[in-house]
Amino acid sequence: MSSSVEDPHDHVYSNIPENTHVLSDVPNCRHCGAKRFHKEPKGFCCRDGNIQLSNIETPPELMRLWTSTDSNARHFRDSIRFFSGHFAFTSLHCMLDGDTINPRKTGGYTFRAHGQLYHTIADLAAKRKGGNPLEMYFYDDDPSLEHRYRHCRENKYQKDQKVIQRLVHILKDNPYSQQLKQMGQIEGLADYRITFNLDHHMDQRTHNMPLTSEVAAVWVEGTEQHRKFDCGVVLYGNNKQEYGIRSYHASYDPLAHPLFFPRGESGWHSGIPKKHVSLDSVNAARAARGNSQENPGCVHVILAFLKGFLLLLLKGFRELGVTRTVLPGSFIGGPRDMRRRYLDAMALVRKYGKPDIFLTMTCNPNWEEIKRDLEVGQIPQDRLDLAVRVFRAKLEEMKRFSLEDGILGKGKYKLTCPEQYDSIISAELPNKS
Repeated sequence: MSSSVEDPHDHVYSNIPENTHVLSDVPNCRHCGAKRFHKEPKGFCCRDGNIQLSNIETPPELMRLWTSTDSNARHFRDSIRFFSGHFAFTSLHCMLDGDTINPRKTGGYTFRAHGQLYHTIADLAAKRKGGNPLEMYFYDDDPSLEHRYRHCRENKYQKDQKVIQRLVHILKDNPYSQQLKQMGQIEGLADYRITFNLDHHMDQRTHNMPLTSEVAAVWVEGTEQHRKFDCGVVLYGNNKQEYGIRSYHASYDPLAHPLFFPRGESGWHSGIPKKHVSLDSVNAARAARGNSQENPGCVHVILAFLKGFLLLLLKGFRELGVTRTVLPGSFIGGPRDMRRRYLDAMALVRKYGKPDIFLTMTCNPNWEEIKRDLEVGQIPQDRLDLAVRVFRAKLEEMKRFSLEDGILGKGKYKLTCPEQYDSIISAELPNKS
């Protein structure tokens, strides 16, 4: 039985738009054809054609796991974090917030890291919880693959087993994997060393894969193999150290993410040549910079002075029985950062008056601009790169609507009554019934 009483809020529903905002199309890059979104600069992708890299040739079997819809491929993508960590040559480290990883305190697991995420590579004798990632590669020639299967998850054992078997076969041609397999035949590791070349600079403008001898070397203590690479890290069979791999090293990406660099191809590094510059010229410039450190003694003196000063500060705290952690203002969420934001906000209020509108914006994974650029079988969560770029473009549009077009009113106009607020705020469901 329908009511004959007229709904006083019908005018709200009559004014709801039928379509959502859609970003205007932006021409793709005329040099490399890269997809571009609103407000992205022309040099965002290839610096207006000055950088030209070849695409990595993904092995067909790995491409099938990335794109197919069969059960193994779907399980591979659903559990990509597990498989990526399982086959990484390095270990991920960070300082976790202990309060957010306890579901009893937060209601759900939240991965919140303090500071920087970084990757390390451990000596051969450094037994880690769950095993040293490198040592699993020693025994990949064993057809049983028991050393890897023991890390399968109990509730997904059969599915994990099938995917791991395929990935071991795919990575058999990886130059790092080939070097490490030599260690599986060695009795006792105490006298052996592995040197990883951290800065193998391949010319990424042409497709070329590094040779096994270019990425690592296995040698015995007392030989001269440790001098083979200009920039390398030596792993010992009788030590328990861990060594950081810097993000600007060419080997950082292939060591941390072999499923994206299955043939050990160089990742990003600071020595990538531009389009018309020869690789020899880049190497010569790098060598010149390395040999022309201006008065390094001054740097050492300044660092020594600063170190001494900080120790003397800290000594006073220890004598008072005080332990203090000082976070810089650049640490987001720290006391100095929050105080700076508070003072900035108060300064704005003092100059412009109290605000009328507190405006927030969230990303909708079902936005048309995100979904139309997904590959077959992908969901928005698979393409966070698309999500953040579309969100930034829409954020810039929202700022233009608010600050330039004045859809919420001009700066000097104040909202003084409920009717004025109702004219800009709608909290109604799109479908009244």
